[in-house]
Amino acid sequence: LDAHAATTAYTATEALAEGRSHWWRVRADNVCGDGAWSDASFFCTAGDEWGPLPTVVSISPNSATAGMMTQVVIEGGNWIDTPAVRLGDTWLLSVTVASSATLMAYVPGSLPVGTYALTVVNGDCQSVVVPDAFAVRAAASYYYLPLVIK
Repeated sequence: LDAHAATTAYTATEALAEGRSHWWRVRADNVCGDGAWSDASFFCTAGDEWGPLPTVVSISPNSATAGMMTQVVIEGGNWIDTPAVRLGDTWLLSVTVASSATLMAYVPGSLPVGTYALTVVNGDCQSVVVPDAFAVRAAASYYYLPLVIK
């Protein structure tokens, strides 16, 4: 949906699908130009039927170096649509369903050093959280000493 609103509110003109997640983000558009997009957020609509809970067996690799975008493979199952995936409060990029048991995604290089819970949110809004699933470590520091030849 690409909607322009002249106010700070927007009301959908068509009914939203039941039992599904709906994502949104906003940006300003005025005589000064287009603003930056906000972070994405989502909400879930109520539904009568839910699928099975998603499962996570592993994430590989389970660590990365700060400042470097890293591709990860998440093994598990019960995906509904393409799940949304996050580490801590950071949504992962370019999530794709590689197979019924495998998701692929990219951890942004901007994720600070630390240990993060992995959350997988299915399209029907059911989720699974794996605590301490991924770590970002500081980049190695190298020091070079001068070489003196006599």
